[in-house]
Amino acid sequence: MLRKLLTQVVLILFLVSAVSLSAQLPVNNNGRSPFVKVVKNTRAAVVNIKVEFTPKFNNKRLPLNEDFFKFFSPNPFNNNMQPKQRKSVAMGSGFIFKQKGKDLYIITNNHVVENGKDGEITVSLADKAKYKAEIVGLDPQSDLGVIKITIDDGEDVTVAPLGDSDDIEIGDWAIAIGNPFGNLGLERTVTVGVISAMGRSNLHFSENSPIFQNYIQTDAAINPGNSGGPLVNINGEVIGVNSAITSTTGGNIGIGFAIPINLAKKVVKDK
Repeated sequence: MLRKLLTQVVLILFLVSAVSLSAQLPVNNNGRSPFVKVVKNTRAAVVNIKVEFTPKFNNKRLPLNEDFFKFFSPNPFNNNMQPKQRKSVAMGSGFIFKQKGKDLYIITNNHVVENGKDGEITVSLADKAKYKAEIVGLDPQSDLGVIKITIDDGEDVTVAPLGDSDDIEIGDWAIAIGNPFGNLGLERTVTVGVISAMGRSNLHFSENSPIFQNYIQTDAAINPGNSGGPLVNINGEVIGVNSAITSTTGGNIGIGFAIPINLAKKVVKDK
């Protein structure tokens, strides 16, 4: 009798735990994750950016592999190689934030596209269509850049809605979308985490670290190639521009940084 009673108690506790866990799971009335709708409304606005250029070398070793903090657009050349005058390729992410007729304007990082000043920038849309891009404006002090493409008639376009980065709190959901390890074909990868901290500053990424730093910190997985992609809230609005990570391995360890979208809005107005 006692054994039967204990079995019933254990079963009741298990059922209560199961109900409690299911109530906490982030699902909607249809049993789907709320992130599904967010991704459907935003993912197609994310673009793949490829920059081809001839690097300019000097006798000073580049610091990228020597810093604890690292920018995370893939390093287009090996620091141990002897300088060679040949084309290099860098890849990163960006997102469409404005459309004027057939002109699409894309926010990304300065460090993703700055070498395009003396090279060639190619943007790939969600439907695989490719367009040559021109630089509209660069701001190394905030590490933001705006580029523009002119699309063909009939091109289907998604414009990412911009949110309010002053309206987020630590612990809020954060969804990162971008192109990690761009040469592997992993375009528009979606990862989910939370806002880990706000107002991160005085971070040293390289000798060209941005002067204006007010980063959003997130544990949403971001990796080399995610630079310039959007950090999105649960409403599908862009709240940040993914820009850097801290890593002991060169890959994601759960500490990433995004430029607040409100800062990006101010910089874009000046461009």
